[in-house]
Amino acid sequence: MKTTEERLEELAGPGVVVLTIPQLVKAIGLNGSGAVQSIRNRVAAGTFPIPSRKNGKARIFSIRLVAEWLDGNDEPDSDDAPAVRRYKDGALVSVNGSPVRQKRMAYVAAAYARLLTDALDDWLRDHQASVAAALGDAIDEAVPDLPSYGRKRSTP
Repeated sequence: MKTTEERLEELAGPGVVVLTIPQLVKAIGLNGSGAVQSIRNRVAAGTFPIPSRKNGKARIFSIRLVAEWLDGNDEPDSDDAPAVRRYKDGALVSVNGSPVRQKRMAYVAAAYARLLTDALDDWLRDHQASVAAALGDAIDEAVPDLPSYGRKRSTP
């Protein structure tokens, strides 16, 4: 049985040790007209998990690194996955996306948390009101001569 690296070498051709983006798309099993552009976008954003480099105008990927990534990709995603780091001129620029994107995502998360909290508060208030009304009606039926306590009596 052939290893992943041997299969990728067959895909690239004899003596070739790198893959171009179209070859990578075929190797990892993506299909569709936007697959190549999707990988280009992720590489440009620094979020593609396989390192690459430029060779002239072409973006190339080492067959060995692609094979290692494919062989390790069989495991389920875990929370301790390595962070995606972006470097510019040898210096770390960001981790897991741009700082602007991170800040925007924090605002979005806070907005969703606020919406959820408001929705739960509204539900709790309505639920408590309906339970209190049902309890008051049950007390009125059980003890009809009891004066009402600061609430409007429901009309039977």
